[in-house]
Amino acid sequence: MLVKSHGVCSKPQIVRQRYEGLWIERVKGRDAENIFDALFPDPDELFAKGAGIQSPWQSETTDKVIVNLSGKSYFLKRYKCLGFKYRIKNIFRKSRAKKSWDAAWSFYQQGIPTPLPLICVEERKWRLLGGAFLATAFLPESKSLLDCWPENTEIQRRILQTAAKIIAKMHSGGILHGDLNWRNLLVQEKGGGYHIFLVDLDGCRFSRSFNPDSAEKDLAHFLRDLHRASGDRQIQEYFLSQWKQSLSPASS
Repeated sequence: MLVKSHGVCSKPQIVRQRYEGLWIERVKGRDAENIFDALFPDPDELFAKGAGIQSPWQSETTDKVIVNLSGKSYFLKRYKCLGFKYRIKNIFRKSRAKKSWDAAWSFYQQGIPTPLPLICVEERKWRLLGGAFLATAFLPESKSLLDCWPENTEIQRRILQTAAKIIAKMHSGGILHGDLNWRNLLVQEKGGGYHIFLVDLDGCRFSRSFNPDSAEKDLAHFLRDLHRASGDRQIQEYFLSQWKQSLSPASS
């Protein structure tokens, strides 16, 4: 069970805790508490029960599952400890889970869609980093853009317009995602519209101002996947025009 918190972060509704070698940041409420209670002391048991997420780019450094607790589903990601050098190197560095957590809350505060972060846990002993964990809300009926790219040109344009607006908002705020490949954009069809959420945020970089050259470089993976999905140059130009139009006036 979680013990009484040692303090509340400046971010709204976030609690920071230390508990038996675990550094914890979580949203107040039962969701985060239920995840923590199921995750420890044996994370392997929970990951074994979860539904794995299939991807052609499986990583040996992470595990990703969907878990169901008390009738609710959550996305859970484990960042594995990669040995003694890894532990030493990250004594004073944030884990990838913590980087993702901080980035997600920055996105949340700026109104950039990403699954709601619920809890982040780092295993540390004398600051040496072990495993790290991140849990977020699960988005039902969502698929990566790579897995749901439609044949219909009109729907393509609607999805690209939404993606362009979200990415432009991120870039206008001085944020670079770092890996805008289409597996990191989740698409959810709802109410006749298309909602897009950005995920895998541990590579995000933050600055105080918009940098057009850096922002254009940040689009490289997105444009690569768009080119692979559609050889139509007009659809590619459409996305770029929507992105440029959606940049804030101060960024243009």
